[in-house]
Amino acid sequence: MLYLDQMILSNMAKTLDPVWASERKPQHPYWSRAFDALDRALKLQLIVCPVSRIHEKESVLVARHFPVLRRLYEHLAGGATFEFPTHVEAMQLYRAFRARLAGTAVDYAGITAEDVIRAQHDTIHGWSERIMISVNWPAANPDPAAVRLERSRSAASFREMFSRWTQEGRSFEEVYDSERTGEIQAMLQLWREHVAAKLRAEQTGEFSDELWNYRLEVQTVYGLLSVANELGLDATAAVSAVAEFLTSEDALTGPANEISALMMAGLARRAASGQKRPPSPGMWNDIKAISNYLPYCDAVFVDDECASLLREVPLRDRIQYPTRVFSSRTREAFIDYLVGLERDAGDAHRDLITSVYGETWLEPYRTILKHERERVARREAETASGKRES
Repeated sequence: MLYLDQMILSNMAKTLDPVWASERKPQHPYWSRAFDALDRALKLQLIVCPVSRIHEKESVLVARHFPVLRRLYEHLAGGATFEFPTHVEAMQLYRAFRARLAGTAVDYAGITAEDVIRAQHDTIHGWSERIMISVNWPAANPDPAAVRLERSRSAASFREMFSRWTQEGRSFEEVYDSERTGEIQAMLQLWREHVAAKLRAEQTGEFSDELWNYRLEVQTVYGLLSVANELGLDATAAVSAVAEFLTSEDALTGPANEISALMMAGLARRAASGQKRPPSPGMWNDIKAISNYLPYCDAVFVDDECASLLREVPLRDRIQYPTRVFSSRTREAFIDYLVGLERDAGDAHRDLITSVYGETWLEPYRTILKHERERVARREAETASGKRES
């Protein structure tokens, strides 16, 4: 299981797509080699690179090139999709809460990649089909305007936090403690605001944005209340149990919350140490992806900023997962890693693959985005022709 940051997907797309490539300076030849290595490992049934809603949101920002980016990440995903980051964290919290109410030890390790990655087969480890069917449903795509607004707000928030961290000069542990409790408390506060909005609607008929357009974290709290109800607690006792749980170490040490807090504390330490440049505008998406998906991946390819952060002490020591972390600075090692997977699988495995899928199956599909452009052009021409005839 590999998580690919938007950066590597974009660089490969800018290389393979003739339209995008013509608009830019020639890309580094590495990105073609990276695609070849990923494509071969995928076709050897050795990897999948699940797509996530984060990929969709970041890809839709380059509207003209969104179809080719989508084609690329769907190809490498092989039909596998990560659950929403918020759903992954909710899954962790539900498991911990059930254990807490049952009086047993919390074991987050019981959640596996099978739980957080959906596949077209019964298992994520099933071999992919030779033909992939994808449905283009524009209504399901993220709204570019909403994504840009969210990204702008996130970037502004990070700049503000970075400035505050620079001035305050708090220690790593102080920021870590604040962040790991803050996100959980915010979840509880969002739920309280939603409950208040429901009461106002019942009493006054006022239907506010907090009622209809609530954050997914609100649903996490409702899910915890459902768990409590299932285990026999009445409404009042359930609310108390959930509130107590969300302030406990059992909740605070959840992988998503823990990794996120460590990364935020690492950024704060950089600010306090004199780093002038605030995090990149996409940093919050990066933190969300890494904190929720890294525990369930064998390897991740992220940007240099995040990779270096994960290698710093104490993050390196506290994030105890065997996941390999790659970035542009270690990109040759990434190709070596993919080649090593094939070597470890052995010649017999490669021969079995070619006997099932054909001798040409392993040839790099470098024309994938050229063909996608042609397909999109045909569809647009057919649509235009249909409109003229009607």
